[in-house]
Amino acid sequence: MSFEWYPDKPYPEFSHIKSISSQLDTQPTILVAEALFITSSLLCLLHASQTSKDLVVTWFAAIISGTANDVFFMVLPMVDNFWHAQCTIMLTPRLPLYIPLAYASFQYVGVACSRRLTGAKTLSKCAYAGLCSAIFYAAYDLVGAKFLWWSWHTTDAATVIRWCGVPVGSTMWTLVHVFVFTYILDLVVFSSTSSSFLKKFLEGGAATALLTTPCMMLMMSPFQLHQLEVDFASLSIMQLPGKPDITAISLVVATFGYLANKGLRTGVAPVRWPDVMLFATVLAHFVTLALVLATGDPASVKAAGLHQTIGDCDLKDYDLSGYERRKYLCNKKKHKEFQNHNQYFDVCGKVKDVDWFTICGKGRVERRHLEGIAVLLLIGISLFRILVVSKKRTKKA
Repeated sequence: MSFEWYPDKPYPEFSHIKSISSQLDTQPTILVAEALFITSSLLCLLHASQTSKDLVVTWFAAIISGTANDVFFMVLPMVDNFWHAQCTIMLTPRLPLYIPLAYASFQYVGVACSRRLTGAKTLSKCAYAGLCSAIFYAAYDLVGAKFLWWSWHTTDAATVIRWCGVPVGSTMWTLVHVFVFTYILDLVVFSSTSSSFLKKFLEGGAATALLTTPCMMLMMSPFQLHQLEVDFASLSIMQLPGKPDITAISLVVATFGYLANKGLRTGVAPVRWPDVMLFATVLAHFVTLALVLATGDPASVKAAGLHQTIGDCDLKDYDLSGYERRKYLCNKKKHKEFQNHNQYFDVCGKVKDVDWFTICGKGRVERRHLEGIAVLLLIGISLFRILVVSKKRTKKA
C-alpha cells in the first residue's frame, strides 16, 4: 500500500539530508525558514518551562497534533493539495523536519497569549489564540508562497481564492485549527485537576492528535453555509459548504474578534520575563520574514521535489466536499488550465518524472506583498502586546 506522504515509489533524487551549499544554490530563503522555526520553537519551549507544566504539555501537543494534521491531509487522496519543498533535513519525501517545529511555534504562541487573559471564558481564550496564531502564520504563508517553500494544488477549491498569493483556505484553516486546538487543551489539560505531568501529556497529546483536525473540519461548516445550494423541487443538495471564500473568512474573523475583545476586558496577567522573551521572539519572526521578502529574489528559486503530478489537463477529480478540480497539473502552455499555476511558478527543465520535477519561481516581490507583510506586522504587534502589558479586570466576560 502506497501512502502519499511516504510513497513506495523510489525517488533517486531524494535524500533525508541536503547540503547547505546545495540549498543555497537552489532555495536559499528556505534555510531562513528552517532556522527561524527551529529557533522560535526552542524559545517557545523555554517560555513554557519557565511558565507552567501545562504549557510544556501544550508545546508537545502542538508537535504531535500538528504532524498528525499534516500527514492526515497528505494521506487523504481527496485532499492532498500541498507539497512541501525539499529542505535541509527531511523526515520523509514530503515532510521536512522544521514543519513539526513550525506547529510548535505558531500554535504555541497563540495558546500562550490566550492564557494571559485572567478572567476570560474558554471561547474568548480560544478566539484570541486563533487570531494570534493566524497572524503569526500568515506572515510565513505570504513569504513562503512567493519563494516556493511549498506548492499548492492548482485547481483545488481551498486554494483558488488567494490574497497576495496565499489561499484564503490556508488562513481560515489556521484560525479555526488553533481555536479547536486551544479548546481541547482547555478541556483536557488546563481544566484537569491532576497534578501528574505524564497523565496530562498523554491525554493532551492523544486528544489533540485525534480530535483537532476532524473538529476543525466540522467547525468550518457553519461559516460556509451560504454556499449550500438545495433543489427544493427534488429535495436534493446541489452544493455542499466547503469552499473557503472571503465571506467565510470574514465571518470567522468577525466572530473571533468579538469573542477576543470580550476576553481582553476581563484583565491581563502581570508581565514576567519569559513573556517579554516570547514577545521578542514573535517580533523577530515578523521582522525576519519581512527582510526575506524585501531582499530575496523569487525568480532565482528552483524547487526540485514532489509536486502535484503532471498529467491529463482535462481529467476531473473531486475534493472532500465534492467540489470539482483537475486531478493533474497541466503543463501544456496553450491549454486553458495552464494559467492556474503559471502565475505562481513555471515547470522548468526536462520533466523525467511526473511526480518529482523542478518548479521555478517567477516575477518579483511586488508592492502589495510588502504592504501585506507590513499590515501583518502591525496587527501582530497589536495582538501580541498582551505579552508585555498587564491590565486589571474591567468587565466580566
